[in-house]
Amino acid sequence: MRTITLAITTYNRTDLLYKSFEQVVDDERISEIVIVDDASKKEIFEEINLLNHNPKIKLLRNSSNRGVYRNKYESVQLSSNEWVIVFDSDNIISTKYIDTLYDIGTWQPKTVYCPDFAKPKFDYRHFAGKLIYKSTAASFFKLPQFDCLINTMNCFVNRDEFLKHFDPETEPSAADSAYFNYRWLMAGNSMYVVPGLEYEHLVHSGSHYVQNIGASNKFHAQMMNAFKTMK
Repeated sequence: MRTITLAITTYNRTDLLYKSFEQVVDDERISEIVIVDDASKKEIFEEINLLNHNPKIKLLRNSSNRGVYRNKYESVQLSSNEWVIVFDSDNIISTKYIDTLYDIGTWQPKTVYCPDFAKPKFDYRHFAGKLIYKSTAASFFKLPQFDCLINTMNCFVNRDEFLKHFDPETEPSAADSAYFNYRWLMAGNSMYVVPGLEYEHLVHSGSHYVQNIGASNKFHAQMMNAFKTMK
């Protein structure tokens, strides 16, 4: 049976971190859970380390803070499986997400598989079943929440292809997922919005996006314009 890595990035979180993977930790299709802590406070990492009681959990801590974007690169790079779910530690994944991935059939390495619903606020179901290419991305901006969809990175990727198109030297704060997806599409790859692929997306004051969107508004606007003019 094909198995998957759940790659989770985290920073200064404990309760939310455990909730993020609690429902799938015993799923045999998830053979490992890679958790990369981005140099959290010592006392918080000590609490995180208490979660490291399951043999499939691979917990690592960066010696210095690398930032949310580069930490995604770290987590995928450490994955031993060919296929990886890239996931944030303040969201919640369920076995339904895993079921839906296996219902796809053959996974294509040059396709990023995107959720169609980040419950409860970010509903992308009107894009369900759509393939997004460089040549078609601009047209999707006519529909609501496409800007949110392309800045969502709780998705399913081929490890080697993901790393090949990642730029670990950049830290595109609060538009990190859009930045990766732009590079991905410009390289001739595709994104597929998977019908029924959903998870719980928690919006809270401690989220990286909420804390950084103000400071990165200019770059975020540049990325949105880049998609709108993509050919």
